[in-house]
Amino acid sequence: MNDNTGKDSELLAELSALKKKVRELEKIRLDLRKVEAAFEEAEERYHVALEASNDGVAIIQDGVHVYVNQAFLEMFQYKSLDEILGNHKYCTVHPDDYERVLNYVAKRGTGSRPPTRYEFKGIRKDGTRIDIETSVNTITYKGTKAIFAYLRDVTERKQAEEEIARERQKLKTLSDNAPFGMVLIDEKNHFTYINKRFMELFGYNLPDIPDGRTWCKKAYPDPAYRHLVISSWKEDVGDHKPGDKRKTTFTVTCKDGTLKIVEFIFSVLSSGSSVMTCKDITELKQLEDRLRQTQKMKAIGTLAGGIAHDFNNILAGIMGFTEMVMDDTDPASPEYRRLELALKGAHRGRDLVRQILTFSRQAEYEQKPVALGDIVEEGLKLMRPLLPATTQIRSTLPSGGDTVMADPAQMHQVLMNLCTNGIQAMGKRGGVLEISVAREHVRKDGRTTASGMRPGDYATLTVRDTGCGMGPETVERIFDPFFTTKAHGEGTGLGLSVVHGIVKSHGGFIRVESEPGKGSSFSIYLPRIERHEAAADEESSATGGRECILFVDDEDLLVELNNERLSQLGYDVVGTTSSLEALKVFRKEPWRFNLVITDYTMPDMTGVELARRLLQARSDIPIILCTGYNDDISPEKAKKAGIREFLLKPQSKRELDQAIRRILDGKTE
Repeated sequence: MNDNTGKDSELLAELSALKKKVRELEKIRLDLRKVEAAFEEAEERYHVALEASNDGVAIIQDGVHVYVNQAFLEMFQYKSLDEILGNHKYCTVHPDDYERVLNYVAKRGTGSRPPTRYEFKGIRKDGTRIDIETSVNTITYKGTKAIFAYLRDVTERKQAEEEIARERQKLKTLSDNAPFGMVLIDEKNHFTYINKRFMELFGYNLPDIPDGRTWCKKAYPDPAYRHLVISSWKEDVGDHKPGDKRKTTFTVTCKDGTLKIVEFIFSVLSSGSSVMTCKDITELKQLEDRLRQTQKMKAIGTLAGGIAHDFNNILAGIMGFTEMVMDDTDPASPEYRRLELALKGAHRGRDLVRQILTFSRQAEYEQKPVALGDIVEEGLKLMRPLLPATTQIRSTLPSGGDTVMADPAQMHQVLMNLCTNGIQAMGKRGGVLEISVAREHVRKDGRTTASGMRPGDYATLTVRDTGCGMGPETVERIFDPFFTTKAHGEGTGLGLSVVHGIVKSHGGFIRVESEPGKGSSFSIYLPRIERHEAAADEESSATGGRECILFVDDEDLLVELNNERLSQLGYDVVGTTSSLEALKVFRKEPWRFNLVITDYTMPDMTGVELARRLLQARSDIPIILCTGYNDDISPEKAKKAGIREFLLKPQSKRELDQAIRRILDGKTE
């Protein structure tokens, strides 16, 4: 009995342990079911996620596709999984990138570290090319290593990038070929881009001027001017808003040291960066200065012409009546000497008026035999009062032997321009201006003193200063129009160009000698003529005659003067101050008159119009036209109008008498 009881106890214990194990196993089974359910749920979620992804997904194992999602099929235009699963992994890689992708996979198989993200050219089922961006990793799939890849179609993005690149290239091409300089500036005032034209304009490249601060130091080296530029710039662009444009102009120092007047246009972009364009307007400004100078000279000329007309009429009366008094005065008397001086002063006044008219381009240039030394001496008399106190003039002006064919007023202009150039070269400290006239014979085999100079005898005018001098490069360009070494606004660069033009028009040449720090020397060579040539045009004094002359001038004084003066010479004179009255008198008795002398400027009609009407009444009537102001009339115009002789007021008695006899004696065309 005891034995049975023991066995029952053992059985019960084993049964209890067994039940416990069954419970544990049941719990494990339940846990496994939960894990399996969770795994199935996770797998389902992951599968749903992969299938819902806009990116293509592929698992490649043993060189073939074992899984792809719907996006993958659509990306490569496959209709079903059967068309792609089991296919070689490179069936979606374009031949152009086949080797590269193969190389990446091979490295991954050897444990190397190829890129996990890269782009390649893909190929659809129909053979069209697409651009693919992929991200790859190595995973374990169903117990075996596999490649897991995300793929994204970036064809549109690549096309957009290529289009942007093309547009950028277009913009770069346009900016590089733009007729103006261009600078891109970021928010921190750094220069991020400068175009080709900017570098051509100023000589600076981007490393030279990385930012606005460096640019200002180099472009505006003078501290005072740089401060002015920066202050003005801040004022102009301080309240700049995107889309606004501001224009300003400054003088820029280029890399080679030259100065340029530049127009800047500054614009702020919506990004916060800015664009600055720049245009060289140096020549435009010079032309504007030239235009203003021309307009100024025109205004001066108009004023000078108006003054000359009245002043010459006054001088004509003074000269005429003085000569008449001298005719009645003993040449040996003191009174005659005083009248001579008065007449000489009147002649100087006449010459001065003609110089003013010539300078203002109101008078015709006339080359005639003149003594160069005398012309220079006259010019110096006009210049000396205008010289600064720091400038000394030393002149060597021998008289005689230096006769040339020249226009006196133009020679005065040459002298004035050369002297002004020398004074400016010496600056505020002043110096010595040496002026000399000499002779020089140029032999055929001798030294050439100026380009193209022919052998022969020359009269020379030399102006030498003790100024700053010039280098060879400057000397080579010194006669170019608008070329100047002066700062902006201090000269037009036309003075020496005008000198060169005048000398060439006289058949002459210029020699320049200069050395930096030792001054400059300008020598003018004019062909010399013999004295008898100068006197060839001299004519004997007129003797008067018995002919009838109609004299017309709106000045009572001149009509009275010439009535008396011409009557003394034996002429029958009819004088009037009215052109209308003159025409009436002439038409009444046209064959009575042998000659008509008329002023040009008159109230009712000009002398040219009067001449036209007189010639209509009688085609062979000789006419002399006189004027103290010849802006609208010239000898050529007068000749075309049928006028025989053209005289400038005031004339001396001898000049008028000679002109009358030339016409009446038939010595003119």
